[in-house]
Amino acid sequence: MKYKIWLGSSVCIIWSSCLIGGLIIFIFDNETDFLIWGPSNTVFAGFKINTWSRWCMVMSYSIFSQISYSIVSSTLRPFISNVIRDYKTPIENKGSLIRAHYMVSVYTFYYWISSIFDVFLWITMQLQFILPAIIIDLLITYHFTNGYMCEREIHLLN
Repeated sequence: MKYKIWLGSSVCIIWSSCLIGGLIIFIFDNETDFLIWGPSNTVFAGFKINTWSRWCMVMSYSIFSQISYSIVSSTLRPFISNVIRDYKTPIENKGSLIRAHYMVSVYTFYYWISSIFDVFLWITMQLQFILPAIIIDLLITYHFTNGYMCEREIHLLN
């Protein structure tokens, strides 16, 4: 069965557009704290983000957390899935057992710590902290996808 990428991408675009349109209608129809920018009574991990220094700390977390997540998702996670856990990869290409355990353990620990803090970020329900993460994820994903596709073209030419 072939991948139905046009169907999947069409559903992504249509559903995302519906959600954004509905959100815009809801925001303009009601008063909301969703579009606040800067310090407010927003709470992150039990702390009020009511000063610029606290706001900068949460914004920094949002930005750097997404940078690390995007890089790990484009590099380490595929390696674990496509090399370490793939039964078709010859054992000599997987590296040592210690290296494999190290990579999987580092990834698992990173994933859990990041997930806990991300829950706090999502609970704030603030677009100001989520929008930079979305933009960063798109940029880094574009960079790595472009690199993988260019590398593929080089291999096809050889």
